[in-house]
Amino acid sequence: MTAKMYFLEPCKVGMQHISLLEGYLRAIANSIAINDRFKVIVCASSSTLRNLPPDVLAGFKSVRVFVMNPEKRRLMLKTLVEFCVVFRQMVKLRRGDILLVSCVLPTTFLLVEWANRLLRRTGIYVVLHGDIEGLFSPSGQSILSIGYWATAWLQLRRTQSKISLIVLDDFIKRRLI
Repeated sequence: MTAKMYFLEPCKVGMQHISLLEGYLRAIANSIAINDRFKVIVCASSSTLRNLPPDVLAGFKSVRVFVMNPEKRRLMLKTLVEFCVVFRQMVKLRRGDILLVSCVLPTTFLLVEWANRLLRRTGIYVVLHGDIEGLFSPSGQSILSIGYWATAWLQLRRTQSKISLIVLDDFIKRRLI
């Protein structure tokens, strides 16, 4: 049985980050190592899937997931929606499968980390990029803000975590290290 690689975009709709997503998917499509070993399944909102070029999705199975429009969000509700989408994919993982989460809110990432302490799944990769950069800014952080607690968690994150981080921003990478 072939292992599966789930490419999950749980937070963008329409044209948001479309060129970044297209780049990820083209890189995956061109990777012989990935395509020989995995059946790739792209999980994204229906509007994101519609806006990706057909040739990009041609070699992949596509699955629609519920995503809240980031422009019409309430932080806690969006966090819960993202978490539910990611958690559902985490539960589906079998031995040898991979889950690549292309983007989540820091608050969602915190919930995913906690959930995986119970599930103990391996093969989960979460991409961190500019959206999380604000967490590392000391200005404007109060003990009552979610950003404060997300920053504290990132600084205290266990090194034996089963979730791997992919960091696209050198500023964030330096702060995490």
